[in-house]
This record gives sequence, structure tokens and C-alpha cells, in this order.
Amino acid sequence: MAKRPEEEEEKKADENQPPSETVLEKEPQRDPDEAVFAEQAIHHYVQFVLESVQPAIESAMESMAGWIMSQQKNDVFANPLYLMQAGQLFRDQMASMMGYAETPIATFMLPLITAPLDRVDEFTRPEDLMRDLGAAAREGLSYLSDNLQSVLATQWDQLRDLAYEGSTEFIPVLHELGLPSVDFDPATVTQPMIAQAEEYKATLPEQKEEALEQEGDKVDDTKKAQAEEQKEQFMEEEEGKTAVA
Repeated sequence: MAKRPEEEEEKKADENQPPSETVLEKEPQRDPDEAVFAEQAIHHYVQFVLESVQPAIESAMESMAGWIMSQQKNDVFANPLYLMQAGQLFRDQMASMMGYAETPIATFMLPLITAPLDRVDEFTRPEDLMRDLGAAAREGLSYLSDNLQSVLATQWDQLRDLAYEGSTEFIPVLHELGLPSVDFDPATVTQPMIAQAEEYKATLPEQKEEALEQEGDKVDDTKKAQAEEQKEQFMEEEEGKTAVA
């Protein structure tokens, strides 16, 4: 059915009309330079955070290596079972730091940060593993800094929109996506790992035997002290009797 001439005229008139305000609001035009500044702000903030976090993690693992080496009979830690337990705890600490494995940053970064665990065997020295984990964390976070946009490709447009015109609204979103806190405390890594190492050492048969021997020595020392005290009391009484006579 052919359209009436008046309908054709109305259609042409509508096509020649400028877009309504509603359409313009849905399709805002961004200044390309503004987009560049927004992306720079995101990168600068991430770099600022990681420059604090990277050395803190490496320092924590150096401290853990030093603690192990300072222990008597530290060869007991050169055990694949302990090394895997320690590595798992380190992985858990790193996952916690990055918002657990559900965040995109943690999902991507955890395999890089804990790669040394794939090489643990009976010949691995525990202090070497700790240092390797610290170095892997440093290198992994450096990779994140250099490849942030690809790691957060799905969320990048949202972050950039939040960073326009100098806004800092992108910062909390970055942390929700797994960026660590700038005030990361190395003790949150070392303290649980030292506690785990001490607990592991206490379960070993030779450590239990040594603890029993030490307890026995304490009992013997107590008995000797009591006998010495009784001897002194006896001598004092005898001297008193001699003086009276």
C-alpha cells in the first residue's frame, strides 16, 4: 500500500530534525586529550601503590628467610611437606592482599606470584624458596604495572570514565578489582608464616624428644635445688645445737 504524500513529507521532516536532548545525553562526546589524562591518572596511582607494596613483600620474605636460617637445626625445614605448607600460606596471604581469588587482579596475578611453588622438591632450601617467592611477587607486580590495561581490559572503560576531569572515583574501584592497599604491612605475611614454622617444628619426633629431655632437666634442677636447700637447713640446725652445747 503506497504511503500518502503527507506521510512522506512528515518522515522527511523528522529525518532533517537535529537529535533530541535525550539522545545527546546518551551519547556524550569525550575530548580525546581528556581520555589520555584519565588513563595517565590511573597508571600513576597504580604505580604509586606498587612502589610501596613491591619492596614490602620482598622485605617480608627476606625476613622469613633470615628467621629460618637463625634457627637451630634449621635443616628440618628442608622438607617438601613444610615447603608446600609455607607456600600455600604465602599464596593465601597474597590472595587476601588482592581481594581473594575472585578479583580480576588476583585471578591473573596469583599464578605469577607463586610460580616458585611449582619447582619445590626435596633439594629446595627453605630460605631460597622464601627469597624466590619475594622476587616472584616483585616481578609479578611489576608486570601488573606495565600491563594494567590488558589485565583490566573488561573494566578499563569504566575506570577511565571515573577518572575524567581529575576525578578520583576510580581509586576505590581499583582496590575492589584487587589492587593492594598502599599501607600493606609486611608483618601480615611474616607473623603467620613464623607461627606456622614453629608449629611444624614442634610436631617433629626429634623436637618432641628434645622437649621431653628439657622438661626432665628442669625437674632434675628443681630436685637438686630442693636437696641443696634441705642440706643448708640441716647444717644451720647442727650449728645451732653445737652453739647451745
